[in-house]
Amino acid sequence: MEAAVVREEKGPVSVLTMQYRPYNLLGPTLFGAIADGIATASDAGSRAIILRSGLRHFSAGADVAQFSARIEQGGRSQPAIGGVDFLKLLELLPIPIVASVHGACLGGGFELALACDYIVAASSAKIGSVEVALGLHPLLGRIQRQVQRAGAMRAKEFSMLGRRYDAATLERWGLVNLVVAADALEEATMTIAEELAHGADRRARGDQTPRAYRRRSGGARGRRSDG
Repeated sequence: MEAAVVREEKGPVSVLTMQYRPYNLLGPTLFGAIADGIATASDAGSRAIILRSGLRHFSAGADVAQFSARIEQGGRSQPAIGGVDFLKLLELLPIPIVASVHGACLGGGFELALACDYIVAASSAKIGSVEVALGLHPLLGRIQRQVQRAGAMRAKEFSMLGRRYDAATLERWGLVNLVVAADALEEATMTIAEELAHGADRRARGDQTPRAYRRRSGGARGRRSDG
């Protein structure tokens, strides 16, 4: 069975490539695989992480089938790492993460990108919100991050209209850091990651590595469940 995320070391940078077919839908499986990759990168001494997709799209959002399954099970099935814990892991991580976005980046996929420290997007990428069409609320802090980056007016427009935007527009709004041609995405992302990797060591913030996170969470990720 193909791994949901594969990791490659390139000097001080770890590259995490999502390949959870068909569309890198977010849920316990992908959350757990990314968390494992981050922990391995930290343990290997990586000083920056790239999060990218090996599929046609970055991510088409959340796996809504998981919602129905949880409802049918009365909420009894607890994933090894849920959305809130996953978000906390990214926020406490002392290693900068660069999101490399191409193709479609929708709903929870854009929430994942915004939870990273820096976003490099291909000029051909299409980014948008789908929650309004599904009657859902963003669950990983996207609205708050949009307000922080682009202000309340743009955050409302993005979330309430449910449109898809080109990367250049979102760069002007401050939601994307850098837009490059599709054929330059890999090189541009690595350049930014290497620059971050050679900056000051963010571990000075304290014992907030994924290993410490595992101690605080009681090693829950070792009991992964897709339910």
